[in-house]
Amino acid sequence: MNLISWAHTLLTPSGVWSLVTMVVSVGGLWFGGIEPRWGWWCGIGAQAVWFVAGVYTSRPGDVILSIVFVIMYVRNLRRNRGASYRDQAATARDNERLRAELVLVRDENRMLRDRCPVEVG
Repeated sequence: MNLISWAHTLLTPSGVWSLVTMVVSVGGLWFGGIEPRWGWWCGIGAQAVWFVAGVYTSRPGDVILSIVFVIMYVRNLRRNRGASYRDQAATARDNERLRAELVLVRDENRMLRDRCPVEVG
């Protein structure tokens, strides 16, 4: 297939639908990398576009696949309620801060113990 016939194919209704579904699907994957819940919701939205495209272009496989994907997205959305990449990053930052505070407390205790020659307790 040469470049001109390929470009001409993109101008057909089937070609336009393939571009639209591709953009929406890639957008869902992109948002999924930023925030899981956004990714699941964008995936559900992408499947709505795939469903319409499958009906419009008479491709029953796309229709069935979009229904299966919606079921999987809803399942994952429900299973991962509250999951967030930001939560993991915040937890890592909090852990680092707590480790630093623990080191400071340990060092303070060591300094106090070294200053006080009398054992207590």
